[in-house]
Amino acid sequence: FFAQAFSIYGGVAGLYDYGPTGCAMKANIVSLWRSHFVLEEQMLEVDSPALTPEHILKASGHVE
Repeated sequence: FFAQAFSIYGGVAGLYDYGPTGCAMKANIVSLWRSHFVLEEQMLEVDSPALTPEHILKASGHVE
């Protein structure tokens, strides 16, 4: 289903690469989420970067 991202370079904690079955499962989960929250609950969907640059984390006070 999935494997640690960048595993040939030692991997990165919390990041994963999805294989064909994992991609299909993730697409089904996203589709179910959208059908409930966006269509039934009439909420708006927002997309943003998954990774935050370090200078943004410092400016927001999340890291020093």
